[in-house]
Amino acid sequence: MNLRRQQLPKILTTTSTPTSSRTTVSSIKSKSEIVAKQKTENQNTSTQKNQTQTSQTSSQTQRKQSNIIKTEIIAKTLPTISDLPIIIDNTPKNQLEQLALLKPNRPELKNQARQIVHVLIGPKNYPKHPKTLFFYYDEKLNKNYKLPEGFKVQDIEIKEKKFMIMFKAYKNIPLCLSEPMKYNNIIRTTLYDNTNIIWSLLSKEKMENLIRDINKYQRYNHFPTTKQISRKDNLYMNYERMKKKFPKDYNYMPETYILPRDKEIFDKMIKDYKITEKNMWLIKPVASSLGNGIHLMTDVNTIPQKTLVSHYVSNPLLIQNKKFDLRLYLLITGYSPLKMYLYDDGLVRFCSEEYSLSLDEEKLNNRFIHLTNYAVNKENDKYQKNDDASKEMGSKWSIKTLKKYFRENKMDWNKVWDKIKDIIIKVILSITDDGIPVIKKFNVSSNNLFEIFGVDILIDENLTPWLMEVNLNPSLNCDSNLDLKIKCKLTTDIFNLIGCVPFTHDGKFEIMEKEYEYKNEVEESLNETICEFMRPNGGFIRIFPKKNNIDVYRKFLEKPGEENEALWKYIKGENRDKVYYN
Repeated sequence: MNLRRQQLPKILTTTSTPTSSRTTVSSIKSKSEIVAKQKTENQNTSTQKNQTQTSQTSSQTQRKQSNIIKTEIIAKTLPTISDLPIIIDNTPKNQLEQLALLKPNRPELKNQARQIVHVLIGPKNYPKHPKTLFFYYDEKLNKNYKLPEGFKVQDIEIKEKKFMIMFKAYKNIPLCLSEPMKYNNIIRTTLYDNTNIIWSLLSKEKMENLIRDINKYQRYNHFPTTKQISRKDNLYMNYERMKKKFPKDYNYMPETYILPRDKEIFDKMIKDYKITEKNMWLIKPVASSLGNGIHLMTDVNTIPQKTLVSHYVSNPLLIQNKKFDLRLYLLITGYSPLKMYLYDDGLVRFCSEEYSLSLDEEKLNNRFIHLTNYAVNKENDKYQKNDDASKEMGSKWSIKTLKKYFRENKMDWNKVWDKIKDIIIKVILSITDDGIPVIKKFNVSSNNLFEIFGVDILIDENLTPWLMEVNLNPSLNCDSNLDLKIKCKLTTDIFNLIGCVPFTHDGKFEIMEKEYEYKNEVEESLNETICEFMRPNGGFIRIFPKKNNIDVYRKFLEKPGEENEALWKYIKGENRDKVYYN
């Protein structure tokens, strides 16, 4: 089912609330309150009617230009949602008391009269789970959302401020985060407390405090363990540890030395060092990004005391005689159980100058020849911008365009893609045994946390993929239409997959429906995970766990835990009685 959002009223910033047949989340009023409200409405009926008639003619033109429909031109109603119950409000019935309760904490809600959001309605075989928010693609993407069979989307009008959906992000928020939120009527807040979705990179202490205090229905975009692969030294140490146990399986990173740990061995290796086409090494700072500090080793006497030294892959696959790498997007939605999704699109980042293995010092020091980082190459006058995600042009392509290029040139893309998926699964498995107990000590729900990684892959001339690094907070900046289309779709798909359940921000954490009770945490995580697997995933492809690869990869985990074992059994057709359906 292809789905495009209808023109709907945006979040209204007014104190008047028009009458409609929409399903609302609102307080049940006393008789005296209803009478008083009706009296006020009667007094204003004629004025409102005149305003509506006057504005309806001009509003037709305005709607074409903007999705924001102001109070005086609301004439259409949304579908009634018969299966979403009206919640009895247990907070003080007096509206002034409610506003006094919210005002100090939620100033952005002060003038919000209502909020219209979209909820996902599952099919009959959908496990028992509160309804989750649905996010449409922004119209600028010119894409319809394809829903899984049996799913539908309905719209709900929220009038109670305590139920309104909010989003917290860092200060300079990129378009690919702000646009999906605006388009789907989500209110941006400056506060972390009881906010529905939090997208922010914090210091270790602040992150741990946030995760420790998070409530069951919040979603936060980081795990406390992710620096185990996002720092270059930690990534290689975990790879090295697994390589000692599984030498035939862990063979996807170039030879690397971590200084000062490996100084003695490294000093012996570089004794009488002479740079050649097959003996080139890269200096990499352990915790830098954007290509900062990365360069070819030309002088052994200028190596920093604390750094990584990696063997340079000097035979990269070239396109138009230029070196390139892949920026792929990996989504982790939990470790207990472990769930990995790889996005079906991403970026192909080209060097801005033709590749050369010349040992001339000027060529060796030319970062535009050897480094594929966008942050580096955009500074070159020879960098070519590409605004069309479907075309083989410029210094940046889409992954889908690269896939087409492979097939046109008789190269086996599927084989390369399978190898890349294998690498990514093994990377995450290298930190899972240690990560599960660390995450569990915070006592979070199985779907509270998620993480989007930027995985950088280099393909050599033999079509062998090599892992370069894993980025904790991949750039979501949109400097071209190509970036905007890929990354806006990416973030929208993330928001649909993580399953946001509306809840109250008044400290009671009530939801719009009955809370389902499970026998234990294992059953709860299993049911939540099966719901996640059934939800729309857009461009995300689940790469683990799957029925055909559980037994292949389980040898890399010594202590998978009860949650993983229960999920694996379910996927293989066992313990189906542990999932409860409507």
